[in-house]
Amino acid sequence: METIILNVKDMKSKDRSAAESIVGHPLESDQQLVITVRHSEGAGAEGVTEKSLAELPDWCNVYHGLSEQEIDDVERVILTRANLSRSID
Repeated sequence: METIILNVKDMKSKDRSAAESIVGHPLESDQQLVITVRHSEGAGAEGVTEKSLAELPDWCNVYHGLSEQEIDDVERVILTRANLSRSID
C-alpha cells in the first residue's frame, strides 16, 4: 500500500483540474489531497473488502444503505445549512 499526500496549492494547473474532476468539486488552496494506492486482491468490484470496511471509523459509513436520492437529499440539506455554492443537481 502506498499513500501520497499532495498540497493543492503546490499542484500544477492541469493536475489540480484532473483532481477536481475526480473528486467532483473545486479544491481550495489550503487543502491536501490524500491518495491511497493498494492492491485489490480479494476485494469486490469496488476494491473494498469487508476487512477494510471494518478498519474504518463508523462515521465513514454515513451513506451506507441510502439510495442515490436519499444521498442527494442529505447533501442538499448540508449544502444549504453550510451556505456552500456547489450544486448537486
